[in-house]
Amino acid sequence: MDATRLNIPNLNKLKRQLTDASAEHDDGKRYVRASVAARIIGVTPGHQTMWIRACWITPLRFRVPNCRAANNGRVTCWPLDQAITAARRYWTGNRKWRPADDDYLLEKIGRVPLDRLATVMGRSVEAITQRARYHGVNQYNAQGELTPPLVARLCGVSRSCVLRVWCKECDPPLRARRMADAKGTLMISANSLRQFFRDHPEIYARRAENAKRRINAFISAGGRTLKAVAA
Repeated sequence: MDATRLNIPNLNKLKRQLTDASAEHDDGKRYVRASVAARIIGVTPGHQTMWIRACWITPLRFRVPNCRAANNGRVTCWPLDQAITAARRYWTGNRKWRPADDDYLLEKIGRVPLDRLATVMGRSVEAITQRARYHGVNQYNAQGELTPPLVARLCGVSRSCVLRVWCKECDPPLRARRMADAKGTLMISANSLRQFFRDHPEIYARRAENAKRRINAFISAGGRTLKAVAA
């Protein structure tokens, strides 16, 4: 698995860089300049405000000789242990999901163990499962049948269109299988989708060209991949 496409840093390398950039103070503790730590971790200096409010960082200001980096003779520093912890929490915690992250998740989930996928993506297993649930998939159904939300995304329509119109009002309807789980999740296979568009060519004709390409790719693969959905 290649994590370089996700631009996720090596946490051990970050720890070494922060340690090398730190200096020992008179109190026996090591500190790293805030601007340097932010650059190493890969965040803007503005994250310091958010991290202070979240109690991740307790910054200190030290007197130094006047220089270009400290015109007023003071610099803001982070305790080294807090900087390392903040870096780890930032890269494995509640970061915003980018399109590249979603595409990678939809491509790999169901093929790769969750703990390994979480390590590669720099997130927790809980974050991986929650995001997968947001897209209507899990490690068991991701590479086969699709849930109605994913069918809606694949075809470029709303969820209500799939659930209320295609599955109920159309004749013949889009056939869905109800799983034997607590929620009775509906699952739609590639064969069901193919038959539905054969029965209703006018619905397929109204789809946008990029949606048609996704539909054709998914049906051609027999539902074995979600690359078409993520495209």
